[in-house]
Amino acid sequence: FHEPVNTSIVTDYAQIIKNPMDFGTMQKKIDTKQYSSISQFQYDFELVIQNAKIYNAPETIYYRTADKISKIGTRLIEKEINTIKNIKEKNQLYYQELRKTKQNKSATNIPEKANSNLDTPKNTLTGTKLENVIILIKILYSIFYDIY
Repeated sequence: FHEPVNTSIVTDYAQIIKNPMDFGTMQKKIDTKQYSSISQFQYDFELVIQNAKIYNAPETIYYRTADKISKIGTRLIEKEINTIKNIKEKNQLYYQELRKTKQNKSATNIPEKANSNLDTPKNTLTGTKLENVIILIKILYSIFYDIY
């Protein structure tokens, strides 16, 4: 989960898993600002989980851990998605109010509505927030790994 699978040790991994992903790679993508949307981050998270479940049998620690991380990680990601939606709605109301008052000379240049698309590079899910999500997921992995 933390680092890419070492295919020189796990020799059949690349034959079974065509799109490998791990939390370490996700962290690097955060650090280098490769995620321009929460959807991209969510896709990679789900890929980590899916790969673990495809490669490992259901009775293994890896499969069970993937299951638990999936449940909690999905909730964390959904919480961030809702935060983004709320901020965008507040921005929309702000722009509408700003146009109504016309106190600002450039009020006519204000967009009709704030961008409601969550998949824009300007979304409010910053690298820091993504980092917090990935750190929590890594902590969860460590806790679950220690339990088994």
